[in-house]
Amino acid sequence: MSSALPLFFRILVGVLVAATAVAGQLVLDATVAPEPWYIATFVAVLVGSFLAGPAAGLLATCAIAALELVVGPPVAPPELADRSAAIELVAGLIAVATGGAMRATRFRERQSIVTAAVATQASIDRDRRWQVVTGAIGEFASLGSPLQVQDALVRHATRLTGIAVRFVEPSDTRPERDPRNVLSVPVPGADGNHGVLELEPDRPLADALPDDDQLGLAALAALAGAGLDRIRLRSTSGTSLRSATRSGERLQRLEELTSELAALVTPESIGDVVVGHGLELMRARVGLFYLTDAAGELRLAHARGYPIGLAGSDARLTVDARLPATDAVRDGRAVIVSSPAEWRRLYPGASDRLGMTGTRAVTAWPIGSPPTAVLVIQRAEEGQPSDDELGQLGVLGNQAMQAIERARIYAREREARQLQEAFVGVMSHELRTPITTILAGSKLLARDRTMGTRSRDLAGDIEAEADRLFRLVEDLLVLSRLERGSLSVGDEPVHLVRILQRVIASEAARWPATRFVPPAERTGHLVRGDETYVEQVLRNLLTNAAKYSPAGSDVHIAMERQDEEVFVRVLDLGPGVSDAEVERLFGLFYRSPTTAASAAGAGIGLFVCRRLVGAMGGRVWARPRDGGGSEFGFALARYPDDEPDVEAEPPELVAPRGRRRAGPQEVAAAVAETGDNGDPTGGAPR
Repeated sequence: MSSALPLFFRILVGVLVAATAVAGQLVLDATVAPEPWYIATFVAVLVGSFLAGPAAGLLATCAIAALELVVGPPVAPPELADRSAAIELVAGLIAVATGGAMRATRFRERQSIVTAAVATQASIDRDRRWQVVTGAIGEFASLGSPLQVQDALVRHATRLTGIAVRFVEPSDTRPERDPRNVLSVPVPGADGNHGVLELEPDRPLADALPDDDQLGLAALAALAGAGLDRIRLRSTSGTSLRSATRSGERLQRLEELTSELAALVTPESIGDVVVGHGLELMRARVGLFYLTDAAGELRLAHARGYPIGLAGSDARLTVDARLPATDAVRDGRAVIVSSPAEWRRLYPGASDRLGMTGTRAVTAWPIGSPPTAVLVIQRAEEGQPSDDELGQLGVLGNQAMQAIERARIYAREREARQLQEAFVGVMSHELRTPITTILAGSKLLARDRTMGTRSRDLAGDIEAEADRLFRLVEDLLVLSRLERGSLSVGDEPVHLVRILQRVIASEAARWPATRFVPPAERTGHLVRGDETYVEQVLRNLLTNAAKYSPAGSDVHIAMERQDEEVFVRVLDLGPGVSDAEVERLFGLFYRSPTTAASAAGAGIGLFVCRRLVGAMGGRVWARPRDGGGSEFGFALARYPDDEPDVEAEPPELVAPRGRRRAGPQEVAAAVAETGDNGDPTGGAPR
């Protein structure tokens, strides 16, 4: 019994114990012998103290002793009342102590039992919570969808608490409830809560859910939140990976398309590649590629998978025809027909091209702005193209537009080159015959002794201008061959000294006021190259030096061998060149502003020199000289077998200072002495 019994109950027990003891004594006296029975008092007080506590036993003892003193023993003589009361009191106190001890011992035993039961239950609860949480850890790690995680969370939470649980997402609407009867546990995530776990116990929360269970719920919610984060991250990563894979495929397809289109120069070949990539992109089998022409019509440049009969009838389309291709060009926007029913609705007057080609959807994509071409793709499945397909069609269209523009530019350039080559061909071939005739005739007239002085001077002037024109035509011929890539350069030993002697003889006759000073060394320098073109380079450099040198000055020619090259330098006393314009001097049609007004020229000679020397594996340069003048030179690879030159330079090849321009007799003599053998070209290159 509990130690917190009411006072009334204890008093009642004490009175009952006293009455029981007295009654017991009376019974014993009546049945056994008329003696005070202290044992009855002891037993009754002991039982009362054990059952109701020491206070009840003490009350009963006092009551018995009082009865003994006031009334006297029930049977014994009255004179024994004092002694009997004392003995009853002692017996009662002993019984109270004994009963209280027995009661305390029993209470401690019961408390130990209760404590052990509570500890055992707590251990069981901890094991249960641990099993629930550890089981949830393994399950959350293996789940692959948010719905599975939510179901597992609800199941484990119900198992943990024994209360009905539900998962509420942030977007769900929840009815109004009394917060005192609803426990909400948030499910945390990396970017906010994934939702709320709600419990609705049938008792107040303070009595329904222990703190440990609430901690377990929080742990389950955290585990579920981590699982949802992992699934979301994996889903995002998978989406990103798929997007990256598609982007890589598109990039590879774009690189392949760009590489293929870069080498194409005709609309037909461009249409072939564009249609092929368009069919692969749209997973289709029929494709057409139209080009617009100057008349506003669409010309079929390429078709794939299209019936031959239809391709023939659709080879040319007027822009006012009612078809997807013409609508796309006329309106400047994509035309998409997603089904045969839509085709019949949009183009009721047109033939059933979809049925003839076995397709059910058409996409016409204009190329350029304004459109210069249109790509038509016909698919076997109904429906609209996806946004990704439309985006890739846009990229395909941009690449096709650039390729078409390159093809048109190439066609214009090719036409311009053909016209240029035709012009240069006429200049270099058709003009050589009349120039040669004029040059030869002027030489013959200069030899005629019967002509007067004025006529001979005029013939000399005609010869000089014809020779200059012939040299210009020769440079144009080389220029034409360079442009066509048909310049054939030989690789043979070329004797520089002998060629230089021939060129100096020719140039001395053309520039009588200039003294050409050859190198003092008579060793024959052999180089690798083409004799004709080496002679043309030397002639152009000497002509250039004489043209811009003051009258009566010297032009020195120097030759030297360095390592495996032979250097030829032409040194003049002209106005010189600046370092800033050295590279530009060898450009086509360039003439220095400082010297352009002092002498005639076309700006071709130095360009031809550089290209010819480069074709022979050499190099050419120009630089200002210290003290004034310019140096123009070139270097060619040395031929391994040099031979000494035993030929002496004819003295007539060096023109003295102040000499007047050569007349017909002098020119004829110079021609005869240099072994020209009457060649009217004056030794010009072939």
